[in-house]
Amino acid sequence: MQTNPKCMSGDTQTPLYAFYDKTKESKNNGWLWFHRDLTPADLINFNRDHLLSHLPSGDFCWQGFVPLPKYTVSFKIYQAGKDDKGRDHWVLLSAWWPVGASHSNVLNFEDVVFKHIETSKDTFPPNLRKFDYFPEFVKLIAEGGELEVESMAEGRTCIESIRNDGKVDIVFYREKPNGKALIKTKKKGS
Repeated sequence: MQTNPKCMSGDTQTPLYAFYDKTKESKNNGWLWFHRDLTPADLINFNRDHLLSHLPSGDFCWQGFVPLPKYTVSFKIYQAGKDDKGRDHWVLLSAWWPVGASHSNVLNFEDVVFKHIETSKDTFPPNLRKFDYFPEFVKLIAEGGELEVESMAEGRTCIESIRNDGKVDIVFYREKPNGKALIKTKKKGS
């Protein structure tokens, strides 16, 4: 787990984002995308320990913030109709602000990313570069697959997260001459 939170701009006034869709739980544990500085463990623990256990039954239009040791997480849950089995469907956007972010930023649920999710639930916000997100890592860590990462240091961090998660076996890890790293995993027992 990351010990020194970094955000896109390296300051305390820029959040990391993560987007979750409950209907996608069977694939990628529900996560559609998240910034690479967050780990699946960060996201799953936040949902389980600080959010879903306190969610009022049947209330799917909910927003707030949760102070954590390294971040303040602002979140908004959006009602998204019914899933294919007729159950209430909801999606969640969370913005992870490093400690020190201004209160007005943490409570800004009208920023462009939150606004984008209200209209285009499972697409990347256009103002954020796609490589800032790491959706492929979710598949790699939960189901198995192959992923090339941009640096050897990032590859080693990925390997540590994969080992800690324990759902897949690391089949192959290679650091390439160009400084990138290739990781292959497979689901345990397959």
